[in-house]
Amino acid sequence: MLITFFFLTLALCGLENLDAFHVDNLDTNMPATSYPGTVTINPFFEHKKFYLTEEKIKTDPLALQQAARDALRYIQRRAGTHMHVLSPKHFSHLLSLEGVKNTLSFIANCIEEDKHTGRYRILEPSFLNKHFSCLVWRADHASAQQHNVDVPGDGRIRLTTYSVFNVPGNSTKTDAFDCALYAVRNYAIVKRFTKQQIVAGALEKKHQHKNREVLAWVSRTSLEEALMHGTVLVSFPDGKSRLLNVHVNNGRPYDKTKKDRQDQERYWFFKEIGGHTRGGMTPVERLERRKQVVFAGDLHNIGLGKLIAIRYQNPATNQPELRLGILADTGGAFHNNLYQLDFFAGLVDSHDALRQIIREVPIHVRASILYKRTV
Repeated sequence: MLITFFFLTLALCGLENLDAFHVDNLDTNMPATSYPGTVTINPFFEHKKFYLTEEKIKTDPLALQQAARDALRYIQRRAGTHMHVLSPKHFSHLLSLEGVKNTLSFIANCIEEDKHTGRYRILEPSFLNKHFSCLVWRADHASAQQHNVDVPGDGRIRLTTYSVFNVPGNSTKTDAFDCALYAVRNYAIVKRFTKQQIVAGALEKKHQHKNREVLAWVSRTSLEEALMHGTVLVSFPDGKSRLLNVHVNNGRPYDKTKKDRQDQERYWFFKEIGGHTRGGMTPVERLERRKQVVFAGDLHNIGLGKLIAIRYQNPATNQPELRLGILADTGGAFHNNLYQLDFFAGLVDSHDALRQIIREVPIHVRASILYKRTV
């Protein structure tokens, strides 16, 4: 698992709130020149013919269609302002933004056409072989070693998993729920305190009340889950719940050398996601529709909206499988990280539930970026 992603708000709130679809809110106030980038990207991606034989394709077509449409809408609306994460210059010579849009449109249209038959061509190896080419992705092994990340030398990338946890909480502070998830009212305080200072009560002082709002009180464990995964569903004793998404952070960078999450100094202020989205779904229902079809990765080097295919042998069944998903999230741990992807597992109630999902996907997989063949 990796630290804090923020691209789910677009999916949850629809087109009326496009400024945060997980992606660290795309850090929209930060100039593109401040993002790190790996210029020498060619050694890690190679054009090859895409060919499947015996792999079973494990993907929910309707969920994949929604993820593709969400990404396509985001690209269409933000192409003028977010090109540094939509089509990084040092990747665009491998796959253009137009090629990405054509691929997303093709996926969405094919699935729409197949709805009346119930036979989804996107799940057929022969269909993928006919219509798609690929960029085979070989992990940046040297960079992984520098960060003490275990990546095999055969090109496979590391696959981690993130989710949205449903955690218990309270409207007031108690011994069991003693850490606050805050919304910010006065942005002058955002970068003033570390996470440790906030946990110790820096924002509980009376003169700070006007600067922030307590959205929920949770345990320290739940606080760390919320900060790690970026979105959290807090359930209260009265049966009500609040879906919260990260909003703005205190400016402390993610430190890859600190393995204990509690030692990280970054704190995120949250905002509540409410109401219905387009199509009449609640944010929680829409969140569920995105499970296992979205990946988080290095958007600043690869670019949003890429169709990712991962191949592996299912550890539980020993059968060869392939999953399809859209590269649609990122986070601080993905700066110059071309050896890893994070797989969105969905909404879970416990680590046991998350482990049931993880047990079917190994920690190292072969990855490719698929794109619609033009001839």
